[in-house]
Amino acid sequence: MLKRITAFFLSICLTVFLFPMNAFAEAGDWDPLTDPDKVLGTMVGSKTFSSSTTIELGQDGYLRTMPTLDSGNYSYNAMAYCGATAKSNNTNIVQVKSIEIGTWQGGVWDGADALQVTVTPQSVGTTVIVINYYYTFSQHATPFNNPNAQWFYATVNYTVTVKNSSTPPAETTYVLKYDANGGNNAPTSQSASSTATSYTFNISAAKPTKDNYTFLGWADSIDAITATYQPEGQITLQKSSPTKTLYAVWKENPPATTYTVTYTDGVDGEE
Repeated sequence: MLKRITAFFLSICLTVFLFPMNAFAEAGDWDPLTDPDKVLGTMVGSKTFSSSTTIELGQDGYLRTMPTLDSGNYSYNAMAYCGATAKSNNTNIVQVKSIEIGTWQGGVWDGADALQVTVTPQSVGTTVIVINYYYTFSQHATPFNNPNAQWFYATVNYTVTVKNSSTPPAETTYVLKYDANGGNNAPTSQSASSTATSYTFNISAAKPTKDNYTFLGWADSIDAITATYQPEGQITLQKSSPTKTLYAVWKENPPATTYTVTYTDGVDGEE
């Protein structure tokens, strides 16, 4: 697959998008790669990109960007960059260290030149690095001095998440509660702390009491008429919902049957 495009072909494709040349010279006031006031060519438009990455606290991170152009059956990567700036939206989390030409990693463009912003993480968290720069697909030997070069202005919103693998994950407190649901003597609540995403409790063996009712077990709902859990069984709680209440399920006892016994004394009459 070709990775370059001729200046002649590009000029034909993009002529319809031409803007005044002085728009390019006026826009770039800081350029670590070259002097934008000395760059020749024409502005043809702007593009906005989004990307994201995760970096480790204590290690520099590398934010790479490389625009490509698809035309027909071919794809082309940017040939030159200038006027680059990079700003962190939260320097307490990530600070910009430098801007340079780096190497794209992975895919069909592996090893191609890319604009690279090196950042230094300061603390765990997430922020956005806004990268702005000019780029061209021109194949001229010196594209900055090519009056036929056609340039784009890019804005990249790069979301950076800083993690610290050496810090153990936070513990979650799991709590299992019991509601006697109109009865008495509900078991004591159980709790446990764990870094796992779930925790399994052994359900209490203790049973609540209620006059004239038989305890059937435990359920998720206070209105349940059948039991889902039994004493000494198990129940697993998830980190997304670490607290749960079990409700006692009761069945009313049938009314007691009353028997009446009548005793009659048998006495013979006298004649």
